[in-house]
Amino acid sequence: MDIQSSKNILLLGAGFTKNFGGLLANEMWAEIFNHEKIQNQPRLRTLMLNDFDYESVFYSVLEGFEDAKGLLGDKNELILFETEEKNAMMKATTSAYHYIDEILREYVKNRPHPTELDYFNELICQIGSQNIIRNPIVNESGETTYAFQDTGSKNFIFTLNQDLFFERLSRKDRYANISIPGIDNNSKWFTTFFNEPLEASDFCKLPTEDELNGRNILDEGNYFLIKLHGSCNWFSFDDSEMMVIGRGKESKIQKEPLLKEYFEIFDAVISRGAGRLLIIGYGFGDAHINEIISKAVDEHGLKIYILSPEKPEALRKMLCENDDTKNIWEAISGHFQFVGEVLIKNDYFKETTKNHFHDTFFGERF
Repeated sequence: MDIQSSKNILLLGAGFTKNFGGLLANEMWAEIFNHEKIQNQPRLRTLMLNDFDYESVFYSVLEGFEDAKGLLGDKNELILFETEEKNAMMKATTSAYHYIDEILREYVKNRPHPTELDYFNELICQIGSQNIIRNPIVNESGETTYAFQDTGSKNFIFTLNQDLFFERLSRKDRYANISIPGIDNNSKWFTTFFNEPLEASDFCKLPTEDELNGRNILDEGNYFLIKLHGSCNWFSFDDSEMMVIGRGKESKIQKEPLLKEYFEIFDAVISRGAGRLLIIGYGFGDAHINEIISKAVDEHGLKIYILSPEKPEALRKMLCENDDTKNIWEAISGHFQFVGEVLIKNDYFKETTKNHFHDTFFGERF
């Protein structure tokens, strides 16, 4: 797959939405555990009190697991859960995402354009307008005006999050008209007027393989939000809920035609050569994502930029403990810990920090 993409690319994990009220993994565990449906199921309570990885629990309940500790039966017994227990886990997990959505909606309740989102939207607009070149024109009076030229390149944000942060809080721009490829986009999305609880019209069913055949989904715009692990308001082509959670993520992706194509796009874009990948809020916990990043580093010179409050020595320790991610650490070309100063406008004195970050990541363009 050959994609003419822009140099600067964004990859987001759960830590990104945390800056705006979202939940990290341990907080998701608590939100799911606290749900009455879980509390009414003794086996689910026992499992969660002994496994604090909510994705692991989710997978174990839906697919079954080998009970090495003998928590729910004999040691090493294959434990399968009843339909009522599976439904309880699905309900509690869905409820957690609805809670995140409620938090996000608070940002725009009765405030169509909250100023604290200005820095975030500036970053999004700069990512999305890389295909536009300003050509200076000097008239007879010596005044300079600009002619805008579209290079035809595509701009990308990739996210591992299933929340509706972008659909709720980002703003469309003349030169950065973001959309989600492969599905019908609701006209309310990507405006701060999309601020009501989800309705039936806000859910969408993903296309089948036949519906995608012969269709280039990237012909439908020039700035794309790619939700690699699905979304809380999506249904699979077979009408099941579509969020990639738990173990076996890669096999789930391969079974969903649109997500499979998304994964191929991610691979192609970061492997194009001379790319700059800005990572915000991703803890490098997904092997299938790390593998693509690692290959792009080795074979295509991908440069990595990290925006995270985590100390660089802690990140180094985590990445270098695994041979599969050691080269990712060695490819880091920028590390920034002042996340709030870059993403959230709440103090005019922080603008210098934000501008310095932009100069470093976007390079010679600014």
